[in-house]
Amino acid sequence: MRAPFRLLLALVLLAAGLHAAAAPSELDAVITRARARLGTEPVLVAVTAVRFQGTYETVGDGETPQKGTIEMIFQKPFQHRSTITSSTGREEVTGLDGLESWMRIKEGKDQRLTLFPKEQTKTLRANTWQTLEFYRGVERIGGTVALLGEEAIDGVLCAKVVFRHDTNLTWTRYFEKTTGRLVLTETAQGKTREEGEIVTDGIRFPKKISSTVKGASGKDVTVTIVFEKVAVNEKFPANLFTVPTISSLRQ
Repeated sequence: MRAPFRLLLALVLLAAGLHAAAAPSELDAVITRARARLGTEPVLVAVTAVRFQGTYETVGDGETPQKGTIEMIFQKPFQHRSTITSSTGREEVTGLDGLESWMRIKEGKDQRLTLFPKEQTKTLRANTWQTLEFYRGVERIGGTVALLGEEAIDGVLCAKVVFRHDTNLTWTRYFEKTTGRLVLTETAQGKTREEGEIVTDGIRFPKKISSTVKGASGKDVTVTIVFEKVAVNEKFPANLFTVPTISSLRQ
């Protein structure tokens, strides 16, 4: 996978070890506050799909800057499709359909399809859950969640919460203690911060996401996505997420 698109995939896939966890009631209070920051309980529970559309840019020493458009679709229970199109016309589509995941790359008339291994599929499934479930219920899919105390991030006192989907598959989130605002997210791919907001159907989504990840040169690269539109509860056909057929690649 070429470096710019590997970096973008890290953003789409958006580890820390577990220590002594806080009491469940304290953890639940943090999760409840974070969810209330995003929207009311009835609105969040009713979400079945989210579609993000926007632009991206990558900047970093030793890396060629990249710009283009991005669309990400998430649908319950475990369906995902992202389309990343660079300013050069190169298109990369990543898909998840339950227990299958894949990537199709198109440059000019050339197309190639890659089926992802089990571990990559697990990551895409976890990312889909993180996007659609708004922090609550990871235990229902075999994961765990723990409150690891407090930590100051950018001068803001935060509750540190770790969502673990598998041994090496975690999201560490830092929520502002007083408001529940998400200040920082850490994954194995890097660190992500959110800015601004887009309110859609009563739900607060970020306007901009910036992640710092490692580039092919080993140096930090900043990947920024600016969302222009967020849509909630559209209905997407099942074949949008299934592995492409050989005949479709020839079209």
